[in-house]
Amino acid sequence: TVSVLYWRETMALSKTDPQLKSLGRREKVMRLELERRALRESARATEAALEALSAHLARIDVAKKDWLRERAQDEAERRTLGNEETAARRSIEDTAAAHFDRLYLSDFLPKLQAMASPAQVPRHRRR
Repeated sequence: TVSVLYWRETMALSKTDPQLKSLGRREKVMRLELERRALRESARATEAALEALSAHLARIDVAKKDWLRERAQDEAERRTLGNEETAARRSIEDTAAAHFDRLYLSDFLPKLQAMASPAQVPRHRRR
């Protein structure tokens, strides 16, 4: 059956290909077999190239995902550091405000109140 298929293909090609017209049946079959082998090798090489390209694209995709993950981590760390810095600044401000309140309430306010008591206010301002 295989030789019949070769013969039919050879006959069909020999009508269209002027180089095959001058060859005998055996030479035509051998030439067709060589062309088939070359096509198979070309197909294998193409498949190997596609597999290599697919693997390369997969590595690129993994690298892209890693880069995006690292970028998100860096952004989160930056936000965390910003939040920690803001929290530290607020803590310092709160501490300073508490010290000011304590100094104001314990030291300066009583003096101010003593100064503003009726005994300290000049007579023309008393009512």
